[in-house]
Amino acid sequence: MNNKPNYVAKKSILPAFKFWRVVLFFLIVPIIMIVCDIIKRRCYSVEFYDNYVIEKSGVLNKEEKKKLFPKILNITTKVNFLGYGDLKIDVMGEWDVDLTEIKKPKELRAFLESHSVDNSTIDNINGNIFNAAMTTHL
Repeated sequence: MNNKPNYVAKKSILPAFKFWRVVLFFLIVPIIMIVCDIIKRRCYSVEFYDNYVIEKSGVLNKEEKKKLFPKILNITTKVNFLGYGDLKIDVMGEWDVDLTEIKKPKELRAFLESHSVDNSTIDNINGNIFNAAMTTHL
């Protein structure tokens, strides 16, 4: 006995691509990406203390970095019309802080300016480094 069918009818995949499904797909994917970005941004923070900074990030895998926070040399601020902005903080040493798209950058700048070094201190440091370099080469 022959168990093979004479003909097999299969459905086409083409009707699955209906107009409203394609449009909905291209609306849903960006919404999912926006929600993921919002969640990621809500889980990021930088906490400033007197002598150190703690950077916290991560949604499922939490990460916490604690770094020493020496004196601030320069603060550059860019603020948009919505009140959000970017801060670049130049600190003494190797580590600089770049904060982008943060809330209330002017308030953070005011807080950080209380930790900045005056120019005479910077000149003394630079002079001591220059003098030390000159004495080692003589």
